[in-house]
Amino acid sequence: MLLAKDADADQVHTIYRRTVGHVAFELFGIVAAGVSVALLVGRAGAAIAEAEADVARVLSAIAAAAVVAGYVLADFASGVVHFTFDRFFTLDTPLLGKHFVAPFRQHHSDPKHITKHGFIETNGNNCLATCPALFALVVLPFDYSLGWQLFFVIFVVAGAVGTFATNQFHKWAHHNNPPTVVAWLQAHRVILPRDHHQIHHSHPYDTHYCITTGWLNPLLLKLNFWKGLEFVGTKVLRQRMFTETTPWEQVPGSPAFEERTQMRAVFGPVGSDLA
Repeated sequence: MLLAKDADADQVHTIYRRTVGHVAFELFGIVAAGVSVALLVGRAGAAIAEAEADVARVLSAIAAAAVVAGYVLADFASGVVHFTFDRFFTLDTPLLGKHFVAPFRQHHSDPKHITKHGFIETNGNNCLATCPALFALVVLPFDYSLGWQLFFVIFVVAGAVGTFATNQFHKWAHHNNPPTVVAWLQAHRVILPRDHHQIHHSHPYDTHYCITTGWLNPLLLKLNFWKGLEFVGTKVLRQRMFTETTPWEQVPGSPAFEERTQMRAVFGPVGSDLA
């Protein structure tokens, strides 16, 4: 697999090694994010419960709209982050290379590897990413009885929840036999569907980057959004863009080929089969 002129395929499998300290940090992120979300949702719920009936109905509607908007935000953010580490930076990039670039680069050649991750490894980094915003919401004196403040808080909380669920949804999208409830959510497009995600796992892996729900993928493709980001990265920021040269899902014996075969057995034509 072509990674960069100074890194070979073996580095992907050796560079990303988690330490006890990092696992502890990830666990802290999961707990801290969970506690923050519970506290913020509790405050919002209490404000709605204490309001007069007519006001409570309005606040409830505002909160519901914020949940949907935040969930969409998480899908968009997942796509931008996924695009960034798929297409830019190298394994040697400080801070980012080891923990973000390496697993993303490995994922196209071995998409099933993510299914071997435990709960902490799957969700820890995403939870840590949401902590600064959640901590700020916890300490700032919001008035949840005011519609716009309630909307803002719930919007950010829903985005955070969607963000730290993204890798879990992505992991389930690569399971051969996900739990029944998960399969139902996938089939009804509440979370990232397995067949939809196979579009991204079709060489050259340059579209359908959103991996929370995948809702935004058709729209962003139609808008040439990813081509726009490529232009910004290469022409404006002057970054070297990585392009995967091997069509892994077409290489017999590769984990990606095996996954594509399994997905066809369940869904029929998927990914590049539909082109």
